[in-house]
Amino acid sequence: MGKGDLRDAILDAVGRVVARVGISGTTLEAVAREAGISKGGLLYYFENKKDLLLGMVERYETGFQARRAEMMERM
Repeated sequence: MGKGDLRDAILDAVGRVVARVGISGTTLEAVAREAGISKGGLLYYFENKKDLLLGMVERYETGFQARRAEMMERM
């Protein structure tokens, strides 16, 4: 698994954890467990919970913008 692939796997995992327990219940430990990596491995990519959640939001925003541009092109 490449570096970008692991980052994507972590972002997938945080999305699942947040969906299950909400933002306030999300912990770095829970996300690391969900992603199948150590907490230290998680911290290599995201310094803290805030950075992790921002990464998730930025990923969703990027996807939304791409879908929006695609829809505008079709119109």
